[in-house]
Amino acid sequence: MNYTAGSFNNLQLIFFYSMQAILSLLHEQFRTLITHTYFHAGTRVLCAISFTVLPALLWQQTALSLTLALGVVACAIAETDDANSNKLKSLTITLICFLVASFSVELLYQTPWLFALGLASSTFLFVMLGCFGQRYGQIAFGALLLAIYTMIGFQPDQPFYVQPLQLTAGALWFGLFSLVWAWISPYRSLHEQLAQLYFNLGRYQQEKSRFFGNQQTDWLAVRQNLVIQNISVVNSLNTCKDTLNNRLHGSGKKERLDLLLQYYLIAQQIHERITATHYQYSQLEHAFADTELTQGFHQLISQLAQASQQLGKAIQMRKPYNVPTSLRWTVKALHDQLAYLDSKHHFEKSVFTPLSFVLKNLTGIHQLLIEASEISHTGSKLTGDALLATEPRVKAWDKFNHHIKSRSVVFRHAVRMSLCFVIGYGLLQYLTLDKGYWVLLTCLFVCQPSFSETRKRLIQRVVGTLIGVAIGFPLLYWLPSLYGQFFILALSAFFFFTYLKTNYSVAVTFITLFVMMVFNLLSGTGLEVVLPRIQETLLGCLLAVLTVSFILPEWQYKRVPKLLALSLQANLNYFEHVIEQYREGKQESLPYRVARREAHIADINLASAWQNMLIDPGSKRKLVKESYALTNRNNALLAYISALAAHRSQFSELETRPDLAPILALTRKALNKALQSITTPDCENTQIEAQLPPLKITELTPEQLAIVQQLQLIANTATDIQALACHIGKVK
Repeated sequence: MNYTAGSFNNLQLIFFYSMQAILSLLHEQFRTLITHTYFHAGTRVLCAISFTVLPALLWQQTALSLTLALGVVACAIAETDDANSNKLKSLTITLICFLVASFSVELLYQTPWLFALGLASSTFLFVMLGCFGQRYGQIAFGALLLAIYTMIGFQPDQPFYVQPLQLTAGALWFGLFSLVWAWISPYRSLHEQLAQLYFNLGRYQQEKSRFFGNQQTDWLAVRQNLVIQNISVVNSLNTCKDTLNNRLHGSGKKERLDLLLQYYLIAQQIHERITATHYQYSQLEHAFADTELTQGFHQLISQLAQASQQLGKAIQMRKPYNVPTSLRWTVKALHDQLAYLDSKHHFEKSVFTPLSFVLKNLTGIHQLLIEASEISHTGSKLTGDALLATEPRVKAWDKFNHHIKSRSVVFRHAVRMSLCFVIGYGLLQYLTLDKGYWVLLTCLFVCQPSFSETRKRLIQRVVGTLIGVAIGFPLLYWLPSLYGQFFILALSAFFFFTYLKTNYSVAVTFITLFVMMVFNLLSGTGLEVVLPRIQETLLGCLLAVLTVSFILPEWQYKRVPKLLALSLQANLNYFEHVIEQYREGKQESLPYRVARREAHIADINLASAWQNMLIDPGSKRKLVKESYALTNRNNALLAYISALAAHRSQFSELETRPDLAPILALTRKALNKALQSITTPDCENTQIEAQLPPLKITELTPEQLAIVQQLQLIANTATDIQALACHIGKVK
């Protein structure tokens, strides 16, 4: 009996602690969900649309409710992440653009030739707004979307001003609702963006840990994965920088903003250190194969990756951050093991030095995480150098004129969109498609500035549409009531905006449901539009692809030489800033951070061009092998410069010592010749000659030897790039 009672009590305890663990996990997941930026975007739209359905539910004004809901959707798509002080300005511009777009459609709709002319000119001008920045580009996109909504809802017997005012009223309602939302939580999106930045840093470190602990590693595959991972990291850094710049002069809690700015500055330094490459990792793995050192490095980098992601989680959840205690023990143990094995085996200085500096670099990342932990508990420690670069002010007309003359990406896209819309409108008239403006809507969403982006979006659009139709068809049977269909409509809008920036196929699935409910509520034709919806989607996708392929195309292989030249110039500039700090001492000054950022941006632009080239048509992949090799070499060059930067300290003798100065001069020469080889290919002479004095390694300190090795790696990699670059000029 006692045994049975004891067992029952144990079961109660197990059940109690299990439920407690489950509830804690659910609470954690719920907090993660409600702090997610895209969840908030969907929630704002859901709340705004919920109020727009009131006219239909209370006064049977279904058409009014749906028109207001479409205005909400258009304004939500046009919304940008601005400071509160800028949101009112953006909303005003958005409403003006919406009124112009909608009134233009109403006034010109019944005169086809005049409507086509107005469609072409207005589309070109709206898209060209993108030359003034992302904010205006999104507003222009929303205005074009609203214009198409106006075409869909056009009624000849209705006064011309009714629909534009109703659509704009819906947009105004969402804009005001969003202003209040932002006022309540001004830094919510910045928390999420910084969290994503640290998540990306963690993923990069996790991939880099594969360099250690396994001699069977595919080194080239890891290097290529790191190139791709770096694109996400640098994009996150740029997003955070732009958001911080928008907030620095706005209202809000200054202490909170300073803390978030400090997290960003720490992330920049961590990024510099994790992208650094010391020596050839395959050679280090081979040299220390008989020890467990490389396995220890693998464990340390993995733990640093986990710690970075934990910091991201703490920022996302608005909690203090604590560095894992196990990380401190791992760092100390690896230092002790490295010293012990060196005293026992007496490794060659040429291979032991780079490995010891890898550990020194990883220790620096650990110290940065400790600094992040301290400021999360005690507050920011910003100094006078904690400034962010801002874009130079250029007159609006000068910007517009520059993009017109240079035939920039924005100009090309504006021309393509204008012709795409006019051709699409002509097809609607020729094929007499009833309410066939889904062709234009598909063109708007699918047609992107490049072929590769358009092709990706096309596949996502078709897949999402088919899935949405498959789900929506039975729903219209199961939920025939007005309340049920409005519920699905609002829920679809919520999920559309929740997934719009993360999974476009899923977003299209829900916007398809949204449109089916709109048509069914307006005219009871939700089921009838299923087949035309699919046909028009396919027609719009085909039109978008043909437009991007034949109207002012700019294939990736033509961009590679220019992007490589820009990247080499940025790397050279970064290198000179690093050398300057060896002369004057380490500091995270604004010019130095700008040079570092520009080098990484140029590197990911080249890497992105190579990735996009793989999606281009087969006949346009003329530099695939060269681009692959150049992408890897250029990324390696930046990684070697980053390693030189990670250990920078005052060492003025670098440019004066007779045995070291020639190595620095050789490296400069190699970088300059690599840059010159893009514009004036010299395939006959790809070797760099220099008279170097004999270098006695035993007379160099570990710090000096590490500098020399990094300079040699930089020079050798620049020479490799020069040899590859000489072939690019031959491809036209």
